[in-house]
Amino acid sequence: LGCDAVRGSAGYCPAVAVGGSYPGFLAAMMRTRYPAVVDAAYAASAPMRFYAQQLSGHEYFDRISAVAEDADAGCAAAVRSDLDAFAVDMTDGGPGHYRVAAERLGVCSDIPGYIADGTTFRDEILMVVASAFASHNMAYYPPGDE
Repeated sequence: LGCDAVRGSAGYCPAVAVGGSYPGFLAAMMRTRYPAVVDAAYAASAPMRFYAQQLSGHEYFDRISAVAEDADAGCAAAVRSDLDAFAVDMTDGGPGHYRVAAERLGVCSDIPGYIADGTTFRDEILMVVASAFASHNMAYYPPGDE
């Protein structure tokens, strides 16, 4: 680019960190942590109050649930109901039941060794579903008036 590394010089090119959502948070933190390197940061839709622990851990998924409900009435309740039933099934299914559930769901033809019981399988599946459900929010953009 032919930029001069000396701040204030005519040929200086400022370094700007840019990101949206979690990368927006990272952009802001780069500016905060390395102000001598990063001249400015643009943090679009960065969940700053979430990572600063100024919100409860459930606020993000509460918002995602509201977006899902707005996009498809009944969606949030249906997902919640199915996940609750799945959690009970994995808890009460007995030894090895998670293998039957994995086959029924069409996941994990070769279950990783660290998954040795229904509780761990349940936790892993719920994490994947939570992530996929949260991605629904990204597809439903722009959000409403709130």
